[in-house]
Amino acid sequence: MMKLSKMQIKDLIKEFLKSIRFKICIGILIFGLFIICYNLFFYPAYISVIGVCLPDGEKITRDMGYVTSGVFEFNITSGKGEIYINPEVADEKTLRHEKCHESQAKNHRLNTCYESIALWWDETECYISQYLPNKIFSLFYK
Repeated sequence: MMKLSKMQIKDLIKEFLKSIRFKICIGILIFGLFIICYNLFFYPAYISVIGVCLPDGEKITRDMGYVTSGVFEFNITSGKGEIYINPEVADEKTLRHEKCHESQAKNHRLNTCYESIALWWDETECYISQYLPNKIFSLFYK
């Protein structure tokens, strides 16, 4: 077995990084991360915005096979909000999601349907917060 010097190892690494295989691996990794983020965060946020913002949104989402497991209702006039949980389908993630919205409202970051892209981003943030470890979640959403 031939022993390689440090310089030869560095050259081999440089060549690998330049190679097409490395670029393909990075492309697959990025595509995979996008698919994961789309399925866990982006698409559910889109469905939530449809359910909240369209006049018959709840019926549309129900017909698509989605059930509302929790709601955060915020009264802009009084500045108070309340979390409602459907105990039949809700779990810990639902409570975390709604607590995220409660935190957004307290910090004046909760958007309305008039800013649908901003509302979608609020929903995305709350779907991401569902998967945070407890210590990190408690730092951001008290």
